[in-house]
Amino acid sequence: MRIFTVKRLLLFCILGLALLAFAGLQPTRVGAAPLVQTSCTLPATVTTANQLSDCITAANAGSGGTITLGADITLNAALPNITTAITLEGANYVIDGGNSVRIF
Repeated sequence: MRIFTVKRLLLFCILGLALLAFAGLQPTRVGAAPLVQTSCTLPATVTTANQLSDCITAANAGSGGTITLGADITLNAALPNITTAITLEGANYVIDGGNSVRIF
């Protein structure tokens, strides 16, 4: 009878440790990354495709503006159409569409 109780206690300890080990894990999400920046105040320096898209949208909504690249940007989706005067300062960085995405 005593061996059965020790086995049960050991089983509960192992299950408890397993629950503690897996309690902090987050599920893996597959798909496109969520947009990080949701607005842009011009003039602005951008370092991601999402920021560039947001700043073009902000410039279109206003009277244009200046956008400066702060890093090389690789697009995985088309940028918004430019409908106002925008100054894009490259600062020796590039925007790459990977031969599959229209840049402008």
